[in-house]
Amino acid sequence: MWMSLLALACSDAEIEDTEPTDTEEADSDADADADSDTDTDADTDVYPPGQATWIVSQPEGDVKVELDASEKHYLECKRSTDGKDKMSIILSNTPQTANATAKVVMVACPYGTGGDFSPPQSATCAEPSLTFSWTGEDGTYSADTNAEDLNCVVSLSDDGTDLSGTFGCAPLKVSLGDATVGVSEGSFTCRLQ
Repeated sequence: MWMSLLALACSDAEIEDTEPTDTEEADSDADADADSDTDTDADTDVYPPGQATWIVSQPEGDVKVELDASEKHYLECKRSTDGKDKMSIILSNTPQTANATAKVVMVACPYGTGGDFSPPQSATCAEPSLTFSWTGEDGTYSADTNAEDLNCVVSLSDDGTDLSGTFGCAPLKVSLGDATVGVSEGSFTCRLQ
């Protein structure tokens, strides 16, 4: 059932590709077109540009997740202001991330100008470190930092406007249980906020 709903969530994006976009609708109205060209902040239905893809490996088989901000998937890349120079990345298939059936959350620090990050994350962020989790319909899975075979690396870079990166992490262990999954072949780009 989990895979069916995840497949449905991902397939919704393919269906929405055939519908008119906000930009196409705005072209029929010169005032709206001018607004959308000069002030995207005012357009509450416009998401900052971004895309993400990854594969979730689980006992039932692999599932490919594909996200696109133009389909109202939520991709956030935000630098913290807490003095520890953290970069928070949320890649989710729903605008309300708490209800997501496909969500990756990564927090890397100290960010600096990018680089490679691996868990566990230290409280002081003195060395490049990371927290990593995957949320599916059946629960949230986090990097099992006690696992001897933990293989988890996120590589980040930005051009001052967009953050991009590649990622993979396994094993990820479910909260309050023993089940594990793996996330691989992950990549994303999103607008820095």
